[in-house]
Amino acid sequence: QPAVVLLTGPAGIGKTRVARRFARVAHAGGSLVLFSRCDAEPLERYQPFVEALRDLLTDWSATDLSALPHEVGLLSRLLPELAAQLPPTEPAAAGDPETERYRLFEAVSSLLRALAAQAPLVLVLDDIHWADRPTLLLLRHVLRAPGPLRLLVVATYRDTDVGRGHPLAELLADLRREEGLVQRVDVAG
Repeated sequence: QPAVVLLTGPAGIGKTRVARRFARVAHAGGSLVLFSRCDAEPLERYQPFVEALRDLLTDWSATDLSALPHEVGLLSRLLPELAAQLPPTEPAAAGDPETERYRLFEAVSSLLRALAAQAPLVLVLDDIHWADRPTLLLLRHVLRAPGPLRLLVVATYRDTDVGRGHPLAELLADLRREEGLVQRVDVAG
């Protein structure tokens, strides 16, 4: 089942350094590592996922992509350059925005599930306190998707920047209801 490790602490304490070191060790141990960060002013929705998947998919050939689930074609909404690598498909009729968002979330979950079937998957999200609400909703969807998923999310955030009503605080409260899903590590100098 998926798991989340939260590295918390004030700015400059070393959270990112710990996450990067862990990512290198995990990669050396055979895990597939996706690394991304959130920006204080994101330029697009789902930016951390877009960046992580773009780095991964640009290294894959068309034959590798053909082995992925059919729903992955929906990812061309996040990554337009992906459309050129996938076989042509009929465009789906546009539905209501909530249905379209759910289909997109399912496509991301399917891709991550397919990747995790090949090797344990580590997703590092740096500075998640800056993540926008849609990104956090996508993360929650991925973590709650049914079925086995060998995924470890390592997220860094400044606990001093996350107060009541913050979207991340809401997500963490929601995820803590799932026993054993979230582990918090306070990084100290």
